[in-house]
Order: sequence, then structure tokens, then C-alpha cells
Amino acid sequence: MKRYKECVPIIANTTVAVHELIGHGSGKLLAETSPGESPPINPLTGYSVQSWYLSGQTWTSVFGELSDEIEECRAEMMSMYLMESKELSLYLWT
Repeated sequence: MKRYKECVPIIANTTVAVHELIGHGSGKLLAETSPGESPPINPLTGYSVQSWYLSGQTWTSVFGELSDEIEECRAEMMSMYLMESKELSLYLWT
């Protein structure tokens, strides 16, 4: 029980950090910077991405009135998924 109580603040803070930084940060990077620009390159594969935000598009304009709910679900899903990542845990706590 003592170890559990010691870990709760660390886990809670890490979950919130991943939710805010990775969860809310994901899905917003791939956008053209000027109209007609060639598709952005996926930094993980080196190939052109299949979909991206066009110039002038925003998260809200694309997803409409459900955009806030979708955003929160994605951020929460990312934090829950990544909290199981041994690589993330090792990176954060070593």
C-alpha cells in the first residue's frame, strides 16, 4: 500500500502530461503551409501522407461541432495507450 501511495502522484502527473502534450499535440502537425503545396512528408516513413489539413482548414472547421469531444477522446486515448509503453516509462523515469 505504501508503494502504491508513492506511485499515484507520479502516474497521475505522467498521465496528465501525456494527455496534454502528446494527446492534444497529435493530429495537428500535418498541414500545408501555402495553397497548392505538395503533400507533407510523414516523418516516420519518408513518404507523402495520404491526408492533411489544407491551407485555411482548422480542426473545428473539419470536424464541426463534435471537434471538442473528438479532441478530448483522442488525447485521453493517447495517454491511456502510452502509459502502457515501456519505452515511454524508461524515457520518463531514468
